[in-house]
Order: sequence, then structure tokens, then C-alpha cells
Amino acid sequence: MTLKKLIYRELYLSKKNILICLGIGIMCFLFAVLLLLSCRFGNFAKYNEPDKIREIMNSVSAYLPIMLYSIFMVEGVDAIPNQIFTDRLCGWHKFIRSSEVKAKDYVGAKYAAILILFAGATLLMFIVCPVFFLLSGTKEINLTGLIAVLDFVLFFTDFNLPLFMWAKTREKAMFWSTVPIWAFAFIAPTAAMLNAEKFNDADIIEVLIEKYSNGNFMLAGCILFGILAVLLYVSYRLSVHFVEVEG
Repeated sequence: MTLKKLIYRELYLSKKNILICLGIGIMCFLFAVLLLLSCRFGNFAKYNEPDKIREIMNSVSAYLPIMLYSIFMVEGVDAIPNQIFTDRLCGWHKFIRSSEVKAKDYVGAKYAAILILFAGATLLMFIVCPVFFLLSGTKEINLTGLIAVLDFVLFFTDFNLPLFMWAKTREKAMFWSTVPIWAFAFIAPTAAMLNAEKFNDADIIEVLIEKYSNGNFMLAGCILFGILAVLLYVSYRLSVHFVEVEG
């Protein structure tokens, strides 16, 4: 079985997740379009102040693409790694290891499929964003937010794939995959406390947004993306190693 066929298999088995993500994304997109149309030509435009309308349109144009990008990215993070355990349950894992397929091809197909889904999600954003621009009159895109989403998803890809290859059970993998989440839950409030002169529980998220949602964050996000891209190769090598060790 060639690498091309293995990649096709991964994408085919992820078809359900892809369709669900696309369905949710389309519904959110249509809701945003209807909201923007109402702000310009419908009831929102008639019964609200112009400044308030402009604020709504700017918010939709700035944050809806980020939400859609997150939804589209979920398919790669969720579907492909979880397919590892499905392979074990149906016996495909034993079959593929007893065949002529090499570990690097078996693992590489999963990484390639994820990168294809990432590229597809990014391409969709190039289609979606101009629609928001035309309807709202906004000419800027929230690149900082989109880079942050890509960094976040890439981080979990780097972490989860070798973890799932190493773990023998889904329960064990799920337990250890929550470690980054708990770490972030601890680090984020701590960072807010160290950077804020005055704060309380209600201000933590606000402080984080204020401190890290500026031009410097975009540069940091790009640098982090580069680091995570390098770690993606390390992640791939680890995954190949765990498959070879298991035999």
C-alpha cells in the first residue's frame, strides 16, 4: 500500500468529522452573513444607533473568522489522532505492521492528512474573509487571532500524536492529553497576576487580552509557529519510534 493510498484512507475515515465541522461552520457563517445584512439593510440598521451598528459589524468581522477557523481546525486535531485507537480496535494496526508498509509511511500518512486539513481550513478562510469584508466594509483581518489559533492547534498536534502512538489505551491517552490544558489553566492566571498591578478573579481574562493582544503578540505568535513547526518534525520522529518499538 502506497503512502498516497494511506493518506486517502486517513481522509476518508475522517469524512464524518469533516462534514460535521463543515456543517457547523456553514451555519455560523450564514448566521454572521444574516447579521451583517441586517446591520446594513434590515432591522438592526433601522432601530439602532449608527455607532452601535458599526461596533457590531466590526466585532463580527474581527472574531467570526477566528471562530470559523477554530471549527475548521478541529477536524485535523480530533479525527486523525483518534483514528489510532480505532485502528487498534478493528485489528488494522496488527495488519499494517505485518505487511510491507513501513512505520514511517503509516505515521507519515497521519501527519500528511492533518497538514492537508490544516491547508484546507486556511484556504476556506481566504474564501470566507472577503465576504465579511464586503458586507461590513472592514478592510482588516485579525491575523493575530488566526495565528494564535494555528499555534494552539499545532501545539496539540505535536503533543497528541506521539502520545496516542505511545499509549496503549484510549483512557490512558485521554488522561495525559489533559496535561497541557491544566498547565495552561494554571499558567494563564499566574501570568495575569505577575503582569497586573491590581487584579481580581473577574479581571484575569481581561488582563491577558490587554497584555497579549497587541502587535508584539503577533510577532511572538509567528515565532512560536516556527518553533512548533520544527517540533512537528520531532513529534513525527517520536511517533515513528513508538510504532517501531511496539512492532
